[in-house]
Amino acid sequence: MGTRPVGWGSAGNLHTENTLRILAEEGYTYFGDPFDKDVPYVVTVSGRRMVIIPKLNYANDWRAWSGGLGTPSNLLRGV
Repeated sequence: MGTRPVGWGSAGNLHTENTLRILAEEGYTYFGDPFDKDVPYVVTVSGRRMVIIPKLNYANDWRAWSGGLGTPSNLLRGV
């Protein structure tokens, strides 16, 4: 059998206002979906500590956002 996951991040930021609470109640320790800060931070949800590991557009998915072509500098120039 496998190892139980301890963190979660959706493929397309498909979380709701209930996702963080549900994950905390299920024993997850980190959540990697928000686009809200530049560095990880800790919150308390349902009496449990949860590390938030924000996504950054320049570090995550830039190739997908650009159609799989180019580099971040090309995207900024509109190439």
